[in-house]
Amino acid sequence: MSDYFNNDNRICKVLQILEHKRSASLEYLEKKLNVSTKSIKNDIKELNEIFDGNALIQFKLGKYKLYVLEYKQFEKIKENLYLHDDFFNSPKKRMAYVISRLMNDENPVLTEDLAFEMSIGRTTLVGDLKKIREALKKYNIEIVGKTNTGLKLQGEEIDLRLFVLENLYEEIYKDHELDYDVKEELEKIFSDLKLEGSTRKQIIKFLTVLIDRLVNGHSIAELNETYEDLIYTGQINVSNNISDRIENIFGVKIPDNERVFMTLPIVGMRTPMDIDRVKNIEITEEVIDLVLDIIKLIKLEMDITITPGNLLDEFTYHISFMLNRLKYGIKIKNPVLDEIKEKYMVPYKLAELTKMLIEDRTKKKVSKDELGFLAVYFSVFISENSYERNKLCSIAIICGTGKITARLIAAQLRKIVDIDTKLEMFSDSQVNKELLDQFDLVLSTIKFECDTVTPIIYLKEIFDENQLKNKIESVRYTEKLNIPMLQGMESLVLSLLDEEKFFILHSDKSYMENVDYMIDKLYDLSYVDEGFKERIHTRESKSTMVFDEYIALPHAINKETDKIVFSIGVFSDDKKHEKDSKLKVIFLLAIPDIEEKDDDILVKIYDEIIAISKDKQVVENIAKVKNYRELLLYFIKQDNVFN
Repeated sequence: MSDYFNNDNRICKVLQILEHKRSASLEYLEKKLNVSTKSIKNDIKELNEIFDGNALIQFKLGKYKLYVLEYKQFEKIKENLYLHDDFFNSPKKRMAYVISRLMNDENPVLTEDLAFEMSIGRTTLVGDLKKIREALKKYNIEIVGKTNTGLKLQGEEIDLRLFVLENLYEEIYKDHELDYDVKEELEKIFSDLKLEGSTRKQIIKFLTVLIDRLVNGHSIAELNETYEDLIYTGQINVSNNISDRIENIFGVKIPDNERVFMTLPIVGMRTPMDIDRVKNIEITEEVIDLVLDIIKLIKLEMDITITPGNLLDEFTYHISFMLNRLKYGIKIKNPVLDEIKEKYMVPYKLAELTKMLIEDRTKKKVSKDELGFLAVYFSVFISENSYERNKLCSIAIICGTGKITARLIAAQLRKIVDIDTKLEMFSDSQVNKELLDQFDLVLSTIKFECDTVTPIIYLKEIFDENQLKNKIESVRYTEKLNIPMLQGMESLVLSLLDEEKFFILHSDKSYMENVDYMIDKLYDLSYVDEGFKERIHTRESKSTMVFDEYIALPHAINKETDKIVFSIGVFSDDKKHEKDSKLKVIFLLAIPDIEEKDDDILVKIYDEIIAISKDKQVVENIAKVKNYRELLLYFIKQDNVFN
């Protein structure tokens, strides 16, 4: 939904954020809602008064958190809160009224009449009209005419309907409920066609608008050529099935153009849970080629191998439906977009790469909402591949204070490991290399000497499960890389770094000249092979590896070693560099040329680099350090950068 229609009830937004997130800082709420600290505090106070003890928003440990005490009462209060509003005190609802009047009136509508009907001032109406005009522009619709002679909507009927469906449907059509017999027939159709919930809701919305416009004499006179090829798709059969059965109930003829309109929610549907339901829909060669090229692009740009596995069909259908949405101008809303961007940083970066490829192929703009859905798929691919590679099949628990303590550790451990993971308990007297070498991980409450190949984590009898989970992940990464994790710093990039791989760059040289300088130094120290520089230049010529305006991430295959080589270069003075004036930090990554490369480590490195790049101030501060030690000290003081 456009932001032009989303600013009417701030306390509802505060509540929505706190329901979606476990907790939110004051700074986050300020930034999200673009208001002052005082406004947020007043909103929280008002919400707590409205909840009247049935729920409570409490400020703890620097964050606001929502606690629900009486669930049923809370749901009632919340529902009333979202519904309660004096109609014309809401900008969105005023705009809905204006659109509804203009789209249903054959004659020009005077602004004086609109202002009178809504009991608002002319200045308020003029402000609303400005916002409406801006939003309509994206749908090729205009408000034409003058205030003294009257206003009219000008544009294609189908574009107007899409605008309403995507922005103001609830406000305009909240009282347009379909008749019982129509809804009953639709349920039969949905059941016969095995359509899922989100698609059913979309079809009902489209049908509601279709019937209203058709009955009131606003049919689709002409079809844009973009929509004409829908007549030859298999999905038109679904639309015809629905239309024929609805005609029998209403006794109103549904013309061919309207049937094409009814195809839109079907061709642009979300991929269903049961993929077999859409197996009858043909996937074109164009879609298959695009899916394969997406996988190749991610490998080329990020050296990450995406293997969809048994999700390949589902991902292919998602791409197919997404291309339909782009082609026919169907927009979908991703309700958890901000959370996806925040939690799945690397998958979202992969989605941004995919976006460039799709936009180049289709010449259509991919929305951030679509990016969010792509990121979820990439996150699932990465997670499932990682799970298969890194599954802990067996863990040995060593405890020197008796079996019951070992059982307590096992009970806590069950909260964070897979249900199939085998847990075995031993006393310190049983410890030997042959025994421990059989396990994937050893957890011990006592220090002991044993030359086992299995990684060991020492812990107390009672521990924080999340901290242990992070330690297990850290041990897994550092064990694979055969490097020590910096004590107290759960950062892979800092553990990979040392004094030899930290560089002060030259501000009077370009980005690539500085990259060459870093590579030459690494080559002299035998970290990279002779052809590494050429591979970096080849990759840069195909697509720049400047990550954003402040950070660059040049990376290529390295044949010198089987270990990842990571280095950092900073522009530590205040001079402007001649060609790359905003560039502050260069992260140089040399990836080993081995067949069984572990993408988890790469994903973790990218994740940490993206975490740094998200905060301009962090980047600025890194650029000011004068040596490797200063860099470490900075991150020790700013230990929340990678969290």
